[in-house]
Amino acid sequence: MRAQQKSAFKLLLVEDNPGDADLARERLSDIPDYVFEINSVTRLEDALSVLREEPVDAVILDLNLPDSRGLDTLRRLRRIRREMAIIVLSGEADESLRRQALSEGAQEFLSKSEPTSRLIARSFLYAVERHRVQEQHKQIERIVSANPDAVIVVDEKRIVRFANTAALTLFGLPAGNFVGQRLPYEVIENEVSEFTFEKDGRTHTAEMRAAPLEWNGEQALLASIRDTTEQKLLAEQLLQAQKMEALGLLAGGVAHDINNLLTVIVACATFLSDLVDANDPAQRDVKQILNATDRAESLVSQLLALTRRKAAPPRPIDLAETM
Repeated sequence: MRAQQKSAFKLLLVEDNPGDADLARERLSDIPDYVFEINSVTRLEDALSVLREEPVDAVILDLNLPDSRGLDTLRRLRRIRREMAIIVLSGEADESLRRQALSEGAQEFLSKSEPTSRLIARSFLYAVERHRVQEQHKQIERIVSANPDAVIVVDEKRIVRFANTAALTLFGLPAGNFVGQRLPYEVIENEVSEFTFEKDGRTHTAEMRAAPLEWNGEQALLASIRDTTEQKLLAEQLLQAQKMEALGLLAGGVAHDINNLLTVIVACATFLSDLVDANDPAQRDVKQILNATDRAESLVSQLLALTRRKAAPPRPIDLAETM
């Protein structure tokens, strides 16, 4: 591979033993496809000064230096720069010390007594790449946390591994009662699913979209959830309004047809009333026809009011007459 295509790392070597420092450089030079810009110091204070002024990808650190010893060396270094990989080189092959160093933020712990072939080649690139993945993971978490939509990560067993603030707000649960628990809803990969949940004594409806991703080295699903309760309510209200509009159009058509019939009936009844003598018993039948048409016209007015084509003025009603 050509030099300009190689991946370059800025490396700080903190080692007061010249022999160990030369060995580390030798092992680094044996790693193919990578170029290392190595800055060597022998004291912790010098290392801290470098970190304050220069960007560094990784540090190879001896815990025991002329001006600092043990895990305090690692702690002081990590306080200065939290976003870089640290590989600890120790003269002690102590498993307890190894665990403590890793818990304090080291990406790898190597004993100087290990075979030289394992000194750097076995661990350095792994530690650096692992640190980069961790930083990318944290960046994804920060981005997802800022998402206004509810976002969760569930593993293959539907255990919630991550939930942003919007998700906790959506379900009305604290993180301790949600993260680490099994999600009671089915998560379907690359599909939109719908489910309901209870919150504040009310049933809510939500939509979920899920996509696969790798989370902490394991297969998982990233699910985006949106509360559609209000949206569904508005859709139902719109549907009801459309039904009422259709009913109004139908009522308007019926009212128009009835009104045409009533016009003929009223005209004929009025004509008969003029022909029949006032004392003729048939005059009572004609009046009943006209009274019935008046009531029918009232019904037509109510139908027109339903269609909003005619305003219905308020009027007093005698409930006894409506019984």
